[in-house]
Amino acid sequence: MREIDLHRMRQAEAEELFHRLLNETRLGSRSEEICLITGRGGVLQTLVLKLARAQELHCYIPMSNPGCVVVEFE
Repeated sequence: MREIDLHRMRQAEAEELFHRLLNETRLGSRSEEICLITGRGGVLQTLVLKLARAQELHCYIPMSNPGCVVVEFE
């Protein structure tokens, strides 16, 4: 599983990255689980969850690492 660290990104940068990843997977007609490292709680984690749910993508916060969100981009 690929991991991408969003620490030190602004909200707009993280949102742009999210949409770029989504476009890449959709244009490639594939799916990929990506672990987005956001830190516990906070603005970036909330943003990633909101964006994933708006696109009806499966996402979750792993119990083993609550500082990230795993998103299945498809």
